[in-house]
Amino acid sequence: MLKSIKLSLIRVLKKNIFVYLLLKYKTKSFKIFKLHNVINNLEIINVDNYSNTHDTTSYNGDSIFHFIFLGSKEDDIELKRQYVNPIFNLDFYKLTYLKDSNDDCVIHFCSSGFYNGNGINYIDKGYVTNLKETINKQFYRGADNSVKEELENNYYITDKNILVPYIQSKKIYNTDTIKVGVFFNDSFKILTACPYLRIHEPFKKLSKSKKFHFFIHGMDSYQFININKIINLKIFDIVIVERILPFLDILLDKSLKNNIKLIYETDDDLLSIREDNSSFEYINSCRDQISDYINASDKIVVTTPALGRKFDENKVEIIRNYYIDDLLKLKKFKKNNSNIIKIGYFGTLTHSNDLAIVLNVIKNLKTEMFKQYNINLEFVVIGGFNDPNFNEDLVSKIELPENSWTLNYS
Repeated sequence: MLKSIKLSLIRVLKKNIFVYLLLKYKTKSFKIFKLHNVINNLEIINVDNYSNTHDTTSYNGDSIFHFIFLGSKEDDIELKRQYVNPIFNLDFYKLTYLKDSNDDCVIHFCSSGFYNGNGINYIDKGYVTNLKETINKQFYRGADNSVKEELENNYYITDKNILVPYIQSKKIYNTDTIKVGVFFNDSFKILTACPYLRIHEPFKKLSKSKKFHFFIHGMDSYQFININKIINLKIFDIVIVERILPFLDILLDKSLKNNIKLIYETDDDLLSIREDNSSFEYINSCRDQISDYINASDKIVVTTPALGRKFDENKVEIIRNYYIDDLLKLKKFKKNNSNIIKIGYFGTLTHSNDLAIVLNVIKNLKTEMFKQYNINLEFVVIGGFNDPNFNEDLVSKIELPENSWTLNYS
């Protein structure tokens, strides 16, 4: 009888969750109410989405109280993604602050993480400064201020904290410059030769004129971009794509809708790539995207006349590759009494077929040089050779060391 009365009383009290919590948790209930208010103010949980995934009737329909006591203890992170504000990146918070803990990310941030200055995503620079406004409002205001400050002081922008909010912005940042969005398939921190020589070096120098703003997007920024939210307005005057992108179709569509000029930059005819090339499957899967972007481009920049003939001659601009003397300074030639002459080659593994073409020439040249001049010719290949049957008497091979990229491109 007493048990039945007690259960009936609990059911009645739960209809007023506040009274129930006061009676059950006493002084601790004030911390719970405060946590409830913080989560509610920040709108860190979408209460409608939460109620669609949980039965909250036992907590008088209050999704936030239900989350505090039950939902936060669930281990299903995919379920939590359905109702946690996407600006609050659960993966980032877990890996950064709770790697060895089972605590819930939302509860941790709202109860202690905020006070310790914890960020809410990979590009947050301390934008959430109070517990009374929504995280959306605070984050976008902070990001907006950072973008404005960056545009005033920097004309060559590579920081993902600026690139990501800028490209997903719903507002136009007015400047007296030409704004150029640059996209390539490399990480900016580990640029290969082509984007370094043809993109990074010339544009960085051109930015010093202060007539352009260059926004340099590489693989290290793509992982933080919501691809479907890029280029909401005409935030670029020109978009330049180097070779290939994993989301080239979306970039093209958004650029055309906003009347942005398009430039395609390449040193290869990717549409004619051979099946034995190590990149064939990836490039072939993007063939239609590449073709569509090339056809829509206002200019196609290539390295040689032969490559230029592959495209519309009215669009082609030939800019040859060049040597950067202040990056790799050549030593002055010193004549010595040695009877050895070295010819060096440096390239990637995709050029093995090209090297095979010249090996017979090298062989004949070695023979003639020794025969006529008593000079030994040594052909040294660094990196770009993966033929397991190469002739050691003909080719000297130098392997690239692991983690060999040490240049700072910032």
